[in-house]
Amino acid sequence: MPIQHVFSFYKLYKLSKKYSDDYYTEVGGDILYKAGFRKHYINYASFNREILDLPTPAFSLGFNIIYPFGAVFVNEEFKKLKKNWLKYIIAHETAHIILNHYPLNILLSEGIASLPPNIRVLIELYRFTSASLNLYKEITSPLEGITAEKELDADEWAVKVIGMKKPAIEFLTWLKEKGLKISHYSPYTGLPALSIDERIMRIKKIRLR
Repeated sequence: MPIQHVFSFYKLYKLSKKYSDDYYTEVGGDILYKAGFRKHYINYASFNREILDLPTPAFSLGFNIIYPFGAVFVNEEFKKLKKNWLKYIIAHETAHIILNHYPLNILLSEGIASLPPNIRVLIELYRFTSASLNLYKEITSPLEGITAEKELDADEWAVKVIGMKKPAIEFLTWLKEKGLKISHYSPYTGLPALSIDERIMRIKKIRLR
């Protein structure tokens, strides 16, 4: 792992210990136990804009090699949501750690950074053209597809662990009603990668035991 990512991870992991949240920790612990993890090193923390000024209300970073290790941050305002919605949100963020999405993000970002300049120019040209002409619905690259699949996989893991689709669908519908149409943008191209509707449709297809 490149040194800058090590420092970034260490800084956020340390911050998650400082702002550890008992309620989020209890929910996260129950989720991990239900998923079969009897031991873990994931910190569950709450934050606000004074702690972390970020556009996202929840995020996670970490990896799962011998034991799950990392940090899950959830905005303190989310405590006001329905408990089952919060279970889904925390399960989704935990899934990113369990499924090793953070190391994959680093690998991809470093891989793109090490590409020859002419290839990086082509990626920028694709990004600019697609965004300017609003073609992202018709033309997508593997980079958007990777972002979408990670989120959909995290949704599936979360829904299966909590054993319910309804909280996920209700929460995402609530976000849509608040005007959020695009769920995620690719961190590699900056283009839309996944819509709220696509997530809801995929969740509805998940088979629960």
